[in-house]
Amino acid sequence: MALTPEDDARLRRYLQDAEEALHRVSIGKQRVQVRADTGETVQYAPADAAQLRAYIAGLKIKLGLGGSSGPITLAL
Repeated sequence: MALTPEDDARLRRYLQDAEEALHRVSIGKQRVQVRADTGETVQYAPADAAQLRAYIAGLKIKLGLGGSSGPITLAL
């Protein structure tokens, strides 16, 4: 299902906020708040970085940006 321009813009804002929050958590900020795509405000602490990465990956998938963090290697 294609996103409306409004939905695309909203999800991109959420993605930017989540990526900034992950940066702040990664550099030692104790807690960060992110408005999720559900409309809720979610708090993340350094121990929650994996959940934040998963949320970012989900937003990227919704935006059609993929969720891969690197190349895929096949062994024959």
